[in-house]
Amino acid sequence: MGKLPDKPNLLLIMTDQDRGIMHFPEGWEEQNLVAMPRLRKKGITFTNAFCSTCMCSPSRATTFTGVYPPQHGVILTLTEDMKYSDQEPTLLTKTQNMARMLKAGGYSVNYIGKWHLSKDRDGDYEHLTTERIASYGFDGWIPPDAGEDTLPEHFGGGIANNDLRYINEAVDFLHHKQMHPTDQPFALILSLVNPHDVLAYPTDWVNGVSPNYSNKYLVGDIGLPATVNEDLKANHKPTVQQLFLPYSNAALQPLSSEEMKLNYLNFYGNLIRQSDSLINTVLDTLYQVYDTIEGKSLAHDTIVIRTADHGEMGLTHGGMRQKAYNAYEETIHVPMVISNPVLFPEGKVTDQLMTLVDIMPTISTLLNVNNPLNYVLKGTDMTPAILGTTTEPLQEEILFTFDDFRAGNANELDPMPVANRIRCIREKNWKYSEYFYIAPPGKTQRMAHPNEYEMYDLFDDPLELNNLANPENPMYNDPVIVAERNRLAAKLAQQKDQKLNW
Repeated sequence: MGKLPDKPNLLLIMTDQDRGIMHFPEGWEEQNLVAMPRLRKKGITFTNAFCSTCMCSPSRATTFTGVYPPQHGVILTLTEDMKYSDQEPTLLTKTQNMARMLKAGGYSVNYIGKWHLSKDRDGDYEHLTTERIASYGFDGWIPPDAGEDTLPEHFGGGIANNDLRYINEAVDFLHHKQMHPTDQPFALILSLVNPHDVLAYPTDWVNGVSPNYSNKYLVGDIGLPATVNEDLKANHKPTVQQLFLPYSNAALQPLSSEEMKLNYLNFYGNLIRQSDSLINTVLDTLYQVYDTIEGKSLAHDTIVIRTADHGEMGLTHGGMRQKAYNAYEETIHVPMVISNPVLFPEGKVTDQLMTLVDIMPTISTLLNVNNPLNYVLKGTDMTPAILGTTTEPLQEEILFTFDDFRAGNANELDPMPVANRIRCIREKNWKYSEYFYIAPPGKTQRMAHPNEYEMYDLFDDPLELNNLANPENPMYNDPVIVAERNRLAAKLAQQKDQKLNW
């Protein structure tokens, strides 16, 4: 099998709105996916992997800078042609990022696929250029961008079929590396749109027919989640969730029957299956033997990271869709597999906590570039867990933030004028969230919006139904719960101080 180079190649594959397999029938992944099991068999799977923030643009900015939204500034999902679109901060070219770190460590760095981190100089993302993305250090990006909204021309699949375009670009890139090998290691970011297209249902279906997707995409064995009919008010959930649910249903169009709900969920599953099949095409190329004497493929010298920018609620907690104004497992959980046949002759599984903000410090060590620009990185280096040099927890909790107070709707200044931002810590068995309000620029705060809180015992309440941080909960004053809540609140304050300040 040989030895991994001191500076192996990197292939970072990111899907969009992909929480991994959750609330699906047992054995669904093994029966429906090819690429993910393939990566797991020669990799390490992090079962406790999470995004560090939501939604799309903030999460991607955190992944590629190694810091949180209060530091990199991208707090809102980027939109265009809406009333307040011009107020959305984009990622500044001067901000530290993965491309510059890796280039300083001797790597070539290429980017293929969904970007959604900046706009062109006219304030839209329709006319982004290769040169504009290269100004961040990411080379080779081919326009146009995709997956920024629910317009059919931006779909990952359908008639637009942008994900297939991205896959073909990745295959061409790898073929070129096979045919023209050099001593310089490469890093390739492959960013796919799907399963983000799930938001097209039911809007894209007129009289039961979509011009983009066959109705076969609505068929499958995925059933309704256990919390689909949860009463958010009765379960003492934050006000913003209670307000956003009907708002979201109106914006995305309601799923008014059980059949429509099942269609939505199975569409989501089939989109996951479709993106997985496309990824497998890239893996086929990666594993293709090009050195027949040594029997060598690019896979031997390449570390693959397979993850996503955030999850999808998938009709849990009263029928929620998308990923806004909450820190539920469905929103924050993401797949995380780090794969290489030399490092992992056999697959491994770990329950170590890991988030997207940890990717930058981890690859800095794993690829032996060792943070050459001395960036301030707010994540944890997970290399000891990956290489198996420790079994001790590398972090006892992870921090999740949510500042996207418009949740992609830039036609309203302040669509949810209640406690609508989140700071959350997630341990293996406990989760504690603080919801708070900050008036957006241009609005005078005329009334108080008190903080609200969530606390869940993930061991006894894995579905997150019993909010132990609401004073109306009968268990609120239980001495054990009070002590646990105080401990978590203190830890959250510590995490905010350590990770959200420079």
